[in-house]
Amino acid sequence: MFCPECGSENIDGAAFCENCGTKLKDTAPVSPAESGPAEKKRISLDVSEKTQLAAVLAAAAAVILFFVVFNMQFSAKNTAEKYAKALLEEEWGQVYDTLAIENEGDFLTKEAFVTAMELDRRDMEQQVYSVGKPVKISGDFSKKIYRVGYSNALESLGNENAMEVRLKRSGLFWKVQSKDIVVKDLSVAVPKGAKLKIDKIAVPEKYKAEKDKDGKDIYHISPIFGYTHFAELSGEGLEETGQLINGSNGETVTVKAVYDKKVIEEAADQAAKDLEEILYAASLNKKFSDVEVLDGMDDSRKEGAVDEYNYLRQNEFDNDNSYHTFMKYEFSNLEASSMIYEDDGKDILSIRIDGDYCHQYRDTYWSSHVSDEVREGSGSNKLEYVKDGDKWKLYDISVSLGY
Repeated sequence: MFCPECGSENIDGAAFCENCGTKLKDTAPVSPAESGPAEKKRISLDVSEKTQLAAVLAAAAAVILFFVVFNMQFSAKNTAEKYAKALLEEEWGQVYDTLAIENEGDFLTKEAFVTAMELDRRDMEQQVYSVGKPVKISGDFSKKIYRVGYSNALESLGNENAMEVRLKRSGLFWKVQSKDIVVKDLSVAVPKGAKLKIDKIAVPEKYKAEKDKDGKDIYHISPIFGYTHFAELSGEGLEETGQLINGSNGETVTVKAVYDKKVIEEAADQAAKDLEEILYAASLNKKFSDVEVLDGMDDSRKEGAVDEYNYLRQNEFDNDNSYHTFMKYEFSNLEASSMIYEDDGKDILSIRIDGDYCHQYRDTYWSSHVSDEVREGSGSNKLEYVKDGDKWKLYDISVSLGY
């Protein structure tokens, strides 16, 4: 461009003349950016697009609200507080809902847990507690430990206790670790062939040991909640009964059986026959091993039974006295009574036979004078039996002639 004053040529866009300094007219092209802000273009949405946008915004708000509420209800801290309150208030169903049950089994159901906990607490008076807010002790993304303080409402203020609640993440939820509540093995002995229920749950055959012990079936129930349980027995020859058992010592617990009237009567009849055989053999001075019912008795008491029998045949029957001969004996008005007790894990049926006796002896000490002697009175004998499969085997004896 040329200066209007001196006519000198300047570069396009120069503000002043390089020769005379005259201000030059700004004739440089104006760029779009210098011409001012461009007019904004409005975008209009139709009804359908507005509806879709509102739905998206509502969904996003719902998701945010869900996570806020979910975190409040199911956070580790909230779960620890729920567990502590339910535990102290003995709301066992709610306690179960907070637990991390790692195994599945017939005896890890909610019903089984409630029953086990109620049995454990059956003799304890329920208390009223106030529970404080849980305080985090330690933890990370997958595990946390909280301390929860509590106090008995009836005790003085300031006397606060605390429990430690260990939690683990289970998916989106936090659960209380339950390993201290689950028992690894409850061992139960029942009469062979009997049907067993534990806490109202029929025990499947898969829990039964391959070999029986002392004529009893052994069940190993694992896993299971708690140590105290309600055991029920039923089966052929048994009265349906229930009793509390406690497996806290880790030993096999024997469930006491109650045998029905028919079984007891049959055993009493057998005892009367066995007593007759034992007394008759002793009167003939037979050896213990020659008496079938004695030789086949249970080994655990056989040694004592040998001494009992030998005293009977040698002393009470006077078989060692060549001048005092046993002639005959009679028992009458016999009555049998029975009881069952447990001995070393075995069910023992004890049968007592009471009655009147009449025994006759012949005295030949004086060759010139032979006399008969009669002894009368009442007495009792006791025979004990142990269950051996479907039969009763002689277990122990206590026999005499009645005097």
